[in-house]
Amino acid sequence: EETTEEEATTVMAATTTEGPTAQPPPDISWVLGESVSTKNITYADGISGNIDSGWKVGPGMVEEISDRVAHTGRQSWYYKGGRNSVDGHGTPGPGDRTPFSPRLSLKVGRSDGDYTGEADSFYVSFWFKMAHLYSDADRFGDGTRMMVVAGDPNGTSASSNYLEIYYDSRYRGKLQLRTKESYPSYSACAQSGNCGDDFGGIYNTIADDLDRTSWHHVEMTLRARPQDYSDEWFYVIDGDAANPSQGGAFYKTQQYDERRYLYVNRVSFVGLYAGSDPRKQGIYFDDIYYKAYDSSNPSVVLDEYTTSFESVEN
Repeated sequence: EETTEEEATTVMAATTTEGPTAQPPPDISWVLGESVSTKNITYADGISGNIDSGWKVGPGMVEEISDRVAHTGRQSWYYKGGRNSVDGHGTPGPGDRTPFSPRLSLKVGRSDGDYTGEADSFYVSFWFKMAHLYSDADRFGDGTRMMVVAGDPNGTSASSNYLEIYYDSRYRGKLQLRTKESYPSYSACAQSGNCGDDFGGIYNTIADDLDRTSWHHVEMTLRARPQDYSDEWFYVIDGDAANPSQGGAFYKTQQYDERRYLYVNRVSFVGLYAGSDPRKQGIYFDDIYYKAYDSSNPSVVLDEYTTSFESVEN
């Protein structure tokens, strides 16, 4: 498994004639205008420097910490886009250059038989707002299409579900959330073992005509089960817990067809277009949280990550 090496940082303790005195903990901050992959650390004596934030972002991604808008606090993360060449010809898609949030210390997935998952449930919560300013002067969408999905521990693949934020570029274009489905059905794919990775290109809209100028809340939960083609994803949009959407965009069927099951423990963000596209303005993200737990004891969180991208956030 690929490992991520963080920059080593040495803390020097102040000394007196009576012996060493521990310094207060340093401030860790997101830096306005810098990549989400970098944080600043400042010690009590004023010495500061940059450290690895744990986010994995390759070259060519157009993203930064921003104070233009925020769901809470003063800052958010702006991701405009960026092309990841997954086929050698510049086709945009998930891969080791597109942004991945920090990985948890354990992996989520099946644990029966030869499977080695350490938890069977993965919950993700995030808020997003479109960067394009819809107004009376501009009533067109901007065509932004972005996947926000579970990522594999190595930070190289969107490993499980398919959730896409889609802002139609037409006049009064709708802002939608949609998944892709196994085609013709998940059970049929399980029987044939020959459905491939693209879910047949069939979209399932789980939120239609969202407000184009507001923040929206997405919650998505994986439940891994000890049987082939049985892992499930559920989605709750803007707190509508009474109507969760069971997507059907479960573990990609081809991963089962080819016996290459992938685990999850982080979030993958994939702009499905080149970051240099002037019309597509991208998305602001804020208040990201995810956790791993077992469905048999959901109140016990095995590991978690949270950030609001604020200037001081230890």
